[in-house]
Parts: sequence; C-alpha cells; structure tokens
Amino acid sequence: SDLSTASGESAGDLRGWLARIHDAAARSNYVGTFVNSTGTSVVSSRVGHYVEGRNTLERVDALDGEPRSMLRVNDEVRTLWPRYRVAVVEPVDPRASFPALVSGSEKQIPDFYELHVQPSERIAGHDADRLLLKARDDSRFDHVIWADHATGLLLRVDVQVAGRTLESSGFSDVNIGVKPDASAVYAELHRADG
Repeated sequence: SDLSTASGESAGDLRGWLARIHDAAARSNYVGTFVNSTGTSVVSSRVGHYVEGRNTLERVDALDGEPRSMLRVNDEVRTLWPRYRVAVVEPVDPRASFPALVSGSEKQIPDFYELHVQPSERIAGHDADRLLLKARDDSRFDHVIWADHATGLLLRVDVQVAGRTLESSGFSDVNIGVKPDASAVYAELHRADG
C-alpha cells in the first residue's frame, strides 16, 4: 500500500533515505568547509560536528563577512560576535539543524516529492549517492541531494527549477569519521565567558 509511481521509487524508500541522511548528520564526527551559493552570493563556513558520549558538540565559523562563531552543546547554541564582544545564547532550532533538506515536516516529504535514484557521483572527495526529489506540483522546487555512500552524510543539496540550479549548499571538502575534538568547542566557550 506504499505510494509508488511507475517513474519514481516508493514513499518508503524515500523515508528510508531521509532517515539515513538524518541519522548520519546526528551521529557522525566530521569537519569540513561548507559553501552556500545563490545567484549572486557565496558564503563559506568551517563546520565541526562531534558526538562524544551523550554530548553533541558543533562549531561553525563564518569564513566570509563579519567574523562569528556558532557553538552548540546539545540543545544550547551560543553565537559569538568577537568584534562586538557579544554572545547570543538560544535553544537549538530543530528546523535549522543540519541538514535541513526542505521546509516542512519530513514525514510529509513523500506527499510532495517523488524520489528518483540517479547514477552516483563524486562530491567533496567522496563517492556519493545522487537522489532527485522531484516536486509533485508547481508550488515547490526540485531538490538534488548527494549523500556520502559509506555513511549517508549529506554532502550537497541543489534547489532546482526546470533543471536550472537556484541555490547550492554543500561541502567543498569534508573529513568524515574524525576523532571528536571537544576542546574546539569548550575552549572557545570558556574564552567567551564574561
């Protein structure tokens, strides 16, 4: 009784892929350079994500524009603006957690998108599975997703309309399976105290 079309994979397959990608983002240790490009702007960040025991630690340093660091320990995020000596403390926004594929509930994605598994490619130095999430109606854009073949970690997402890329987000390089580096987060937090 799974939604299946002659041209696409089943809704269950799509849910399986999304669960694998989601779990890899939450459970993997990785460090890399993440680049987001839209029509006129390109913004790069250095991302470190570590799972150590029960703790999830993340550090994102902006490489372009105003210097800032986002430090996450479990459900709390601190954004540091060193030039202004300002730290903003806030809870994690689950919608903003990496990788935020498409807006809306992931459970509903198969209602709005049809999955097409495409030939694999190499992205950021890794063999990657390539998936096309084709919008079922004109009110949404297509998404092309590349996930690391070995781990499922999301490597890149392109938002497209009629085969033309509007926005691309992904790693230009990433090292997956690194040793957790808690000091990269905690040392910066202590430095920011006061």
